[in-house]
Amino acid sequence: MKNLILFTLLFLCAKQLTAQDSLKDPVYKHRLFVHFYPSTLIVGDVSLGFEYLYKKRIAQELSLGIKSIPTNIYYFDKGFRLDYLLKYNLFEDEQFRFSTNISILYKDVYFRNKEITYLFVNDFGSIDNEVYQTLLEDRRHTEYGAGLGFSLNFKICKDFFIAGDAGINFVKYKVIYNYNKIIYRNSYYPYTNYVEVPSTYVTESSWRHLSPVLRLKITYLLLKK
Repeated sequence: MKNLILFTLLFLCAKQLTAQDSLKDPVYKHRLFVHFYPSTLIVGDVSLGFEYLYKKRIAQELSLGIKSIPTNIYYFDKGFRLDYLLKYNLFEDEQFRFSTNISILYKDVYFRNKEITYLFVNDFGSIDNEVYQTLLEDRRHTEYGAGLGFSLNFKICKDFFIAGDAGINFVKYKVIYNYNKIIYRNSYYPYTNYVEVPSTYVTESSWRHLSPVLRLKITYLLLKK
């Protein structure tokens, strides 16, 4: 993170030293961008976003990520995430844009009827390959909050850009566990350590929970006038 911030500051200084006057760039009153988010595809998301930039300072971005591809990499393979960013451009020229932003997010993801394996845990943590129990579960995770960050946008060619967002959100979350069926239980461990099946368990966090944001974007300038 520190290297990225340092690189951005050096880039801005270089722009000033080379006397590139951003006022000479074409100024459009309205610009509309469409965003694709390849950084989220690795966990089975289909993601798309739109950003509206008014003149050279104020922009708004709305993105939606839908979990739809079953995967063994990540438990939650259904649901969605919605992000809204209100941006203020600190610097913009024909090739580069740097902005700060206020972000709002809402996430609701879940899975159903998955076999989840738990390892035995002692005072030193979980023990590898020491299976405690395997349960058939439903699980739902909801999260919402707001935060601060910054965004970078680099022009690749013509109307195509590569961009990214980084920041931190203060969020509150809730996780609902539904234990449906026992697949396996290690009889060596005391029964008092087992969860009751069937049952429902809920855990919640306070607003002090932090959720980082770091994503890449491929951007196309859809409209300018």
